[in-house]
Amino acid sequence: MTFYNTKLAKVNPIKDSNLLMREEPFGILIYNKITKRKFFANNVAKDIINSCNGKRSIPEIFSTLYSNEAPNKNYEEFINFLKRLIQAEIIHAKNLFCKEVENYKNLNSFYPYNIPNITLNLKTPLHIYWELTYKCNLNCKHCYVKDRELKTRELSTRECLKIIDELARLKIFEITFSGGEPLMRNDLLGIIKYTTKKGIVALITTNGTLIDYNTANKLKKAGLQAAQVSLDGFNAKTHDEFRGQSGSFETTINGIKNLIKAKIPVIIATLPTKFNFFEIKKILNLAKKLKVQGYRILECKSFGRGKEAIKNTITPGGYKSLLNWITIERRKLKDELFILLSESFAFKINNQFSRIPNKPLIDCPAGRSMCSISPDGFVSPCSYFAFAGITIGSLRQRNLKEIWQKSSFLKKLRKIDFSKKKFNAKNCLKCKYFNRCGRGCRAIAYSLTNNLNELDPRCL
Repeated sequence: MTFYNTKLAKVNPIKDSNLLMREEPFGILIYNKITKRKFFANNVAKDIINSCNGKRSIPEIFSTLYSNEAPNKNYEEFINFLKRLIQAEIIHAKNLFCKEVENYKNLNSFYPYNIPNITLNLKTPLHIYWELTYKCNLNCKHCYVKDRELKTRELSTRECLKIIDELARLKIFEITFSGGEPLMRNDLLGIIKYTTKKGIVALITTNGTLIDYNTANKLKKAGLQAAQVSLDGFNAKTHDEFRGQSGSFETTINGIKNLIKAKIPVIIATLPTKFNFFEIKKILNLAKKLKVQGYRILECKSFGRGKEAIKNTITPGGYKSLLNWITIERRKLKDELFILLSESFAFKINNQFSRIPNKPLIDCPAGRSMCSISPDGFVSPCSYFAFAGITIGSLRQRNLKEIWQKSSFLKKLRKIDFSKKKFNAKNCLKCKYFNRCGRGCRAIAYSLTNNLNELDPRCL
């Protein structure tokens, strides 16, 4: 990479409402509300970012920060970090021209300024998964909720807005509103609008059936940034059977189209089962045809109706073949559509599947960087722990910061050591994928064994 006129270039911060920043003990977190990318930087990197105030040139910033060290010792590292900041649109420099900056696309951390185990010590979560209601207009075979809506005293609109006020003060980056079906609440638009007003990114997960064009436009005006829509079949026969309602395939497809017309990014999510396994490729092709942004592969959890539905999920061998196929498809698709995996068994199958050798592709964020809120205001490490009977506090009685920082259960969860010396699951120790696996779902392991360190029985 070549820089010109570095002596003249003044490095400025981008004053952009789409960038959120918050300080942590290890340094700084930066979040781009448009790309949904999170950046982690240590205290050295934080000092560099704070020095980019438009008053000093690049050499001046460097000499100030490294005045007591050899001039060339850290310069290359310093310049590489600036490249990443420019590419991420966190800073810009007038009269500064960069070549080959495209090589720094899709970075999730500022190497070598990244932080090991950062999510173990966050002051507050980054993401909230908020189930606004357990009510739903469908009757899905795998639903974790079952009949829980009959026992729940939902948070009122006023209570929801009060919680959002606190989340804004804590500088939470994202809230995903879910259910049940979130559109069953007639105050959803107001809640999304208030969330956006407070500077938090609002997302939803939905079955899509209640989203006509008028509703999609209202969601857009309220500030909704993206929607995940469930699609479990390539045609009505498969999807409607799984979702328990005739005509749901057609209304779901129309809902997706309406969201896209309203310029709301859409991710399609599919739960692979014995009934739709051979339709996955067709569903992906349909996703491309619909021009959605992404496609997510889910895994069935053995809670609620999922205890019965899990009998019809694909075998471990089938899931492995699915991962291999996804690896190939990812290479083909490039930037056309991204494929996501929501399961911590998604270990690296080959060198194309993971950015970091010998590291888990998916680390469970439950209790580390995210938590869930139930319709009646109870907090859990994630919604799966909630369905396993684990709640760590009520927002009707305590604030989230206190719950997050003082929960004894969260402290245990964050202390789990997955190293070969500490992890209890003996079968894992023999596995060739040990260093690249996320160790499965802790909520399922705990619900079955009452031990956070035990093996997830769905292991591949």
